[in-house]
Amino acid sequence: MRLVSFFMCLVLAVLGAALFSQTAPSQGAAADVEQSLGTILQRPVFQCGTGVDAVTEDGMPGTVTMFEAGPVRPIALSADGARLYVTNRPAHCLEIYAVDGDNLRLASSVSVGLEPVAVAERNSNEIWVVNHLSDSVSVVRVDGTPRVLRTLQVGDEPRDVVFAGPNRDRAFITAAWRGQNRAGADSLTLLNPGQGRADVWVFEANRLDDSLNGNPLTILSLFADTPRALAVSSDGATVYAAHSFRATVQRRCIEMR
Repeated sequence: MRLVSFFMCLVLAVLGAALFSQTAPSQGAAADVEQSLGTILQRPVFQCGTGVDAVTEDGMPGTVTMFEAGPVRPIALSADGARLYVTNRPAHCLEIYAVDGDNLRLASSVSVGLEPVAVAERNSNEIWVVNHLSDSVSVVRVDGTPRVLRTLQVGDEPRDVVFAGPNRDRAFITAAWRGQNRAGADSLTLLNPGQGRADVWVFEANRLDDSLNGNPLTILSLFADTPRALAVSSDGATVYAAHSFRATVQRRCIEMR
């Protein structure tokens, strides 16, 4: 019988010299243009349909995606409590609901990657969505007309995203280490003993370049398998990562200074 997977915690001192030696950059001209596009949901769109059936089911009659990825952080409430973001895995889209007391109204929906399993709000204008089957992250802007601003290619089967650091501008994303989008990785590296199989990709959200993976600040490899959920301390200075082993049950805590 397969043993039950358990947790590993990774404590990342996000304000430490090793990880955060760079000073927080200022917003560039491109970011300033994005900030001026309009108010939140000023021009809503319904890329996944306008009705309940169209939004919650596969859009192609007679077809269904059978991958069935497990959701990790499928729902996020905006900081002001006015919007609820929900990942719709069968429809491969992000749904945006307006919160009105005890009622929810579908305000917009945006097509993202395949099997979105996690969503996090970076700020009032920008949402990051983790696409488990597409091995990517969709950066979604929700000011003006909600749309995917860009797509970041990350490791295999990413599962979660959180924001931490001094200004909450550092994105942390869990993904499995199987060679995807890793410089220098080849088929032989997959056979290396002692190679950690759990990665935490760290991005400076204000300093993404034009490459497919956006030039991550660093990628931390853990001696583990199947990285899953992340959590951030209230001051944004510590990030915790949970993983699971399929064959054994272990618990570890590593501090990065």
